[in-house]
Amino acid sequence: MGRWAAGALGLVAAVLVIECGGPAHAADPVYFTYQGLNCAVSPAGLLGCDLPDGLMVTQRPGFLPSGSADGLTLPTPGRQITQDVVGAPMHGTSLPGTPFTLPGGNPAPVYEPNGCPGQACTPNPPLLGTQIRCGDGHYMARGCVTADRHGFSLAQPGQVTVY
Repeated sequence: MGRWAAGALGLVAAVLVIECGGPAHAADPVYFTYQGLNCAVSPAGLLGCDLPDGLMVTQRPGFLPSGSADGLTLPTPGRQITQDVVGAPMHGTSLPGTPFTLPGGNPAPVYEPNGCPGQACTPNPPLLGTQIRCGDGHYMARGCVTADRHGFSLAQPGQVTVY
């Protein structure tokens, strides 16, 4: 089994724990919906999302040196996007079922207090109990990003770009 498959299966196992454990707490996976994607954050901070039908996954080729061919992405197969380990980029994958979706669908995201209005205002605070930030297209691009700056973008219609 490849490293990414083992990591993805570990994330799926961590995410599925909540189905028997009740509502999300900081030590449990946090489920949320964002722009039509059902997502979950594992207790370790790994981000994964089930994709709706018709959304194409694109990704920057790993063989390109950093800073070269900016904006170049290639289609990659997948019904989900996920991280294998903390600090690693997200990628497309096809796991059984919908591991990042609760029965009946995921709830709307709940964010940390943002301190607005005021000098301590944070327009895009993290999801409650996580370090994941999701943008609204105004202060931050449409998409979600982890504390280590990996995530996904929904900037192009019909596609999700992982990085």
